[in-house]
Amino acid sequence: MPTEFAIHVYDRLVEAGEREEFGLKHVGLKALSSLRLEKGYRDFGHDVDNTDTVLDVGLSFTCDMEKEGGFLGKEAVLEEQMRNKERGGRTKRLASIIVEDKECFLHHGDLLERSGVPMGELRVGTRGWTVADGRAIGLAMIEPPEGDQIVSMKWIKEGEWRVRCGNETYGVEKVSFKPLYDPKNEKIKA
Repeated sequence: MPTEFAIHVYDRLVEAGEREEFGLKHVGLKALSSLRLEKGYRDFGHDVDNTDTVLDVGLSFTCDMEKEGGFLGKEAVLEEQMRNKERGGRTKRLASIIVEDKECFLHHGDLLERSGVPMGELRVGTRGWTVADGRAIGLAMIEPPEGDQIVSMKWIKEGEWRVRCGNETYGVEKVSFKPLYDPKNEKIKA
């Protein structure tokens, strides 16, 4: 849309949004960030970047393997899938977390630990008002230092998870490869 029409389009959206069937309201940037993290939506360039694969960050569902003519990078995705199958799973995964303590406020780069051993870092963190009663939530890349450890839910559940935030360490209540909010997309599809 040409810039000169932006105010007109904004006014029409606000006007339409006030109708009862839509009930749209303005939302702030921090609220938007919190909601997207609760839903597990990734922000390219911040949460994920060009060094991550679609499999590492849980976005393989976006790859249409049956697409006529394929897509750029299809062979690399298929090769990675084969390597993961041969070794029994993935060795690097992006996960959503909820911190136990309300005093913690996560920052990009905070260390995530499993049973006292650093296992990766936070890519992004904020407060989770819908799923965590205002406690810290975030996305962390789990990448064990051994390099050959399979990062599975079984392995996740066997460890004690903590996040190192500044000079403090806080317990992690939940580590999940699925979104914290509406993991089965039932509300989106309703």
